[in-house]
Amino acid sequence: MFQLASTYSIARRNNLKVVLKCIWMDHFNKTFEIHGSFSTDWNLCKNAIPIASKTCCSYDHKLMKLRSDKTYMLNDYLQSHIYFDNYRKKIEELFTFKPDILTKAESVLTSAFEKLDVNPPYTLIGVHIRRGDILKKNNKDVGFEAVTPEYLKKAREYMDSKYHSGRVIYVICSNDIQWSKTHFGTHGNEFYSENNTANVDLAILSLTDHMILSTGTFSWWAGWFSPGTVVYWKDFATPGSRLSKGFSADKMDYFYPEWVGL
Repeated sequence: MFQLASTYSIARRNNLKVVLKCIWMDHFNKTFEIHGSFSTDWNLCKNAIPIASKTCCSYDHKLMKLRSDKTYMLNDYLQSHIYFDNYRKKIEELFTFKPDILTKAESVLTSAFEKLDVNPPYTLIGVHIRRGDILKKNNKDVGFEAVTPEYLKKAREYMDSKYHSGRVIYVICSNDIQWSKTHFGTHGNEFYSENNTANVDLAILSLTDHMILSTGTFSWWAGWFSPGTVVYWKDFATPGSRLSKGFSADKMDYFYPEWVGL
């Protein structure tokens, strides 16, 4: 999603046209309504000049100063919101969930409210807890760190304190539900999304009022969809690791300044 949002914005800023490989168009169209938004004619890219940003997760201003009479091949993660902040409305259009995905997400939340036996008004707080692949050796060697129980406790306490005046419901999506239940808790106001696809989970989180994030870009985009308070884990990268060196010093090229780091 970062690559698509940033590529679109870089192209628009430089009066260029976006061309996507069919496999990527098919990938995005499983979740979002982006049919016809970009060309898939790869013949247009025969003489493309390979370019990349300086690091994976910080803003590189030189990509906003490309020649409009040249063809470029962007080879990078482009994980900085600064690339597309000025084009948010268009990015929201690109990342409009397909009706079947959104309907499924709404159905899951309706079931959650019935299970918890709650009626409006309430405050929905989404929680994404990524473990699984983050714990694999190759990701740990790069520098990825999985969230700790201590962080989840602090994040929950922060949200409880901030929104204590109303009924708070936590909606938790994770690739390790059992660990999440053990460490985020079962206090009677949680709903754990189980047996849903990743795109449905993302749509579910997009419908919440606020977000608690974990490691990774799936969490980041759940936060991007959120209209309210977003809490993120500051210690997602091992200090001195290859991953940590991919960010600006304050990591604000990646995280929004108004998001709350714990």
